[in-house]
Amino acid sequence: MAVVMGNQPLDFEPGANWDVISDALGRTVEANLPLPTTLRALAADLDDRRTASALKRIAARIERGESLDAIFSKEKSTKSRPVGQLLHAASLTPQPSETLNRFVTIMEDYTSNLRNLRTALSYPFLCLTLALFGAFVISAGWLLPNARDIVAMEEELSLTQPVRLRIELMWAGNLVSLLIGIHVWGIGLLIILGPVRMSRFSLTYQLPMLGRYYAYLNLSLFAKVMAHLTQSGVELSKALEAVAGLVSYPRLRRALKEAAAKAAESATVDEIVRTDQRFPATLRTFVTQSGSKLSLSDRFLAAADFFEDRARALWHAAPVLLMVFAILGLIMLWMTYAIPLMMWIYWIQLLSGLAG
Repeated sequence: MAVVMGNQPLDFEPGANWDVISDALGRTVEANLPLPTTLRALAADLDDRRTASALKRIAARIERGESLDAIFSKEKSTKSRPVGQLLHAASLTPQPSETLNRFVTIMEDYTSNLRNLRTALSYPFLCLTLALFGAFVISAGWLLPNARDIVAMEEELSLTQPVRLRIELMWAGNLVSLLIGIHVWGIGLLIILGPVRMSRFSLTYQLPMLGRYYAYLNLSLFAKVMAHLTQSGVELSKALEAVAGLVSYPRLRRALKEAAAKAAESATVDEIVRTDQRFPATLRTFVTQSGSKLSLSDRFLAAADFFEDRARALWHAAPVLLMVFAILGLIMLWMTYAIPLMMWIYWIQLLSGLAG
């Protein structure tokens, strides 16, 4: 199809389900069905009005002479951008319809693995929420009044012990535990509400265990797409540039963009990957291994399998997250109840001895 630059607005209906749209496009292209007619038929069967509206707009713009690649390359919405990146990557290959279907499947697996985090984190998140609520209630309803009573008794009896310092230390421990709990709770809430959206932020990849899970999934996605593109004979610089638009890991995306620029200057993949420490050592080993009889695409596939296995291993270790959240909740309750209680008993015993 020819690309026509129209004056119609580029932004689609906000709130459209782009997973449904990408799946519809992939299956329609794979079946070699006429896009405008098929997309309108699919839109008629959808209950989601916004997604149906987006499909109808795509169909109308195709009828006006625009290509799918052109439509999504000009789209400003961050939610629809991955669809455009998939179409662009598939258009580089000799069989774009078949490749697009493969890429849609790869992206669906990627997003599905990220959304599974909701299942893994829901129960520990609920436990942490209850622990935080209990810690706040104990702090505001019991610890604060008792601390004031201790200060009043210290002033009335003119005790020489550093009561105020002890109380300040007690409150400092209480406050630190609450702040840590709220911080972890906030991160957990963001991941549960938007596990895929959180993959765009560098901070996510610094999290214990979860950060590695996100990184492994992005590395597996990168290696799988690169395997298909290199097998199809796509130029290395264009392949790297296309994959950079698909991965969410900011550090990896920057490395891929710079690698694409180097490849455009006739640098080989071995030269690019071997000297760039932003690529994991395992990936560098797979891609640059000397004397290997495997083709470059097969080496990328082997790397993809490795990183996928690593992500699966972390997923099986998800019960450890339950222990981490449970232990954190117990520590908070202990800091807000047990320590103040022991100090309260100590002061009662001390004052009772003075009174006797």
